[in-house]
Amino acid sequence: MRCPECNTYVDEGHLFCSECQSFVPNPKLGIKASIWDRWLGHILSSMLLFAVLTFVEFYEKSLLMQGIIIFTYIVLVLIFYLQSQTPGKYIMRLRVIHIQSKQKASFKTMLLREIIGKTISGLALSIGYVWAFFDVNQQTWHDKIAGTVIVKELKPIISVNPVIQREI
Repeated sequence: MRCPECNTYVDEGHLFCSECQSFVPNPKLGIKASIWDRWLGHILSSMLLFAVLTFVEFYEKSLLMQGIIIFTYIVLVLIFYLQSQTPGKYIMRLRVIHIQSKQKASFKTMLLREIIGKTISGLALSIGYVWAFFDVNQQTWHDKIAGTVIVKELKPIISVNPVIQREI
């Protein structure tokens, strides 16, 4: 098969072009996310969770406020899941793509990947995470379970309109 972006031949089973790193089935979605970008996104999401839990544990004594804070955090994460991201992936401009639909992963797929898949990937000395280093598409076990890949979006998160100059 040929890459729709640069017309380079792509081997069977590869989802990313070796030349331009585009997601071959739909290049407009982005390029292959590096393992390091993915790792940093995971660390950022984990840090946010740690910060919320630390605040609740050590600084907030009201049980009602603890519940409200944790509920708010869960709602926030679920909103990110609706966008096929986690908070860390959002910061790193990463998105979870479903391989079969060639579009953003659904909420159901995100739940499968993030809750069940990551639990399985973390078992047995986190071999499921290390798997990405040896996989041609850099898929972890939780990606394989959910049928997903991670792309880095090419467009900026926030677009700024150019300054409009007035005629004098």
